[in-house]
Amino acid sequence: MVTKCGENLKRKNLMWIPFALLFLSIIAITQLRVSESTTTTIVYVHKYPSEVYTVPDVDQTFTINISIQDVTNLYGFEIKMVYNTVELNATKVQVLKSSGDFFAPSDPLKIFVVKEEVNDNFNGTHGYVWVSVTLLSPELPKTGSGILATITFNSTSLGDSLLSLGVPNPAGTPPAAYTKLSNNIPAAITHISSGCTVTVLPEFPVALIVPLFMAITLVAIALKKHSMRKRIIQRFP
Repeated sequence: MVTKCGENLKRKNLMWIPFALLFLSIIAITQLRVSESTTTTIVYVHKYPSEVYTVPDVDQTFTINISIQDVTNLYGFEIKMVYNTVELNATKVQVLKSSGDFFAPSDPLKIFVVKEEVNDNFNGTHGYVWVSVTLLSPELPKTGSGILATITFNSTSLGDSLLSLGVPNPAGTPPAAYTKLSNNIPAAITHISSGCTVTVLPEFPVALIVPLFMAITLVAIALKKHSMRKRIIQRFP
């Protein structure tokens, strides 16, 4: 009797094993999906988190990248970035689609660049850079992180200029600056965007460091002498 009871109990325990394995599998899949959903896609200028890009003087030519981070199944994008034309002039924008680039198609013919446009004075104080591009079937979508486009600027005046990416996936009439991402369904890809501030600030000339140091030293000595004379006069009126 004891043996039969033990065997029955063992059989009952074995019956629960498949259900336990199924339950653990469901938990693992759920956790994986939650982990994937918490990954945020980011479109950004220069660096993320945002950092100031410093230009050492006026009349300097430099390039800044628009990049993407942690995207899944990217098939097309449209980016309109606004900047201040008092400090900067944009001269060129280029979508990176050559071999080795993040958004490069396996077949060079399976990509369509809708826009690569620069307008350096659309409202008197601001200009914009506008790019729009999509892959073509049967090209596969892109997943990961990389550079989408490069912009060439020329610094024209001292000061700060915000490179604004505006609103992600705007509804209705697009604002002055915005970003749109799409997968191959097609459907919008949820994301955030991060701009960048460009500061045109001349470096301190090395040739002036020694004269400035000497001038500060002489002023310090003169102030010290004046203070000593004042003390002597106070002691011996």
